[in-house]
Amino acid sequence: MEKNNLFAFATSELSQDAFICWLLNFAHEDHLNENRYLTECARKLLRKMVPEESQHRVNKISRQYNKIDVLLEVNNKYSVIIEDKTFSNTHDDQINRYKNTLIAEGRENIKSVYFKIVEQPFEENADISISRGDLLEIFKEYVDDAQNNILRDYYEYLLEIEKDVNAYKSEEILTWRDCLVHNKTVTICNRKV
Repeated sequence: MEKNNLFAFATSELSQDAFICWLLNFAHEDHLNENRYLTECARKLLRKMVPEESQHRVNKISRQYNKIDVLLEVNNKYSVIIEDKTFSNTHDDQINRYKNTLIAEGRENIKSVYFKIVEQPFEENADISISRGDLLEIFKEYVDDAQNNILRDYYEYLLEIEKDVNAYKSEEILTWRDCLVHNKTVTICNRKV
């Protein structure tokens, strides 16, 4: 039996947006001292988004601001657009539209981040791309010391996706997931998206 994991049920982009906001909020002044490992983890993730800065502090986090999945204000200088993808694809030149919206508001120093946990057939036109592999690399450094069930569940959820994606390298197709097989052809696999 698999471990009961919140993210096995919270598979939508909105759930992932909430996780992103929750984690990055540990780099906000109000939460810097709650869990030093989560703060370090948040800052390491921010360094991928705004590599020009040496110290990272989140000033404001907005969800669904003008249809932007997550909008961060970092170091009172940068506006960081996070376009979050779970199991969906790019469409409608979203990031450029969001940038233009922020430019029209008079914002400068705009960064765009394409945040994706599964492989996508097309990349979004973003300044920075953060993949499942990037997240696993960052989180593995903090998941034990942080002693936080939310971070652990998300990390283990990403590990399961990684295992599924790479199953073709070492397993027969019928063992990848619980699949329905008709006439020796896999038609539907038990992956809820």
